[in-house]
Amino acid sequence: MGERRESAAFVIGRVGVIGLGHMGHAFAANLVEDGSQVLVYDPAPERIATLLPMGARGVAGLADLATCDVVVTSLPDDDPCLRRARTRRFGRHFSPSMRSTS
Repeated sequence: MGERRESAAFVIGRVGVIGLGHMGHAFAANLVEDGSQVLVYDPAPERIATLLPMGARGVAGLADLATCDVVVTSLPDDDPCLRRARTRRFGRHFSPSMRSTS
């Protein structure tokens, strides 16, 4: 007891957010507010547009998120998105055990 451990900090510089409904929008807005560089994707361009004045950057497709340190999905069903991501050039970054939590 009383022993102090030092931990390595993992700094996340660029975050991608897929799905900008109520929860995804809140994720992206909070990440921008916290100082992260946030790239956002949603098939509805009007959802992307609401985050641009806050400092998020909209992207045209999933492949544009390949440079992100972390990608967060906020979708009713993540499986189609994950299947598509695994088949693209950046799919090598996805763990084979990665799956939807729903």
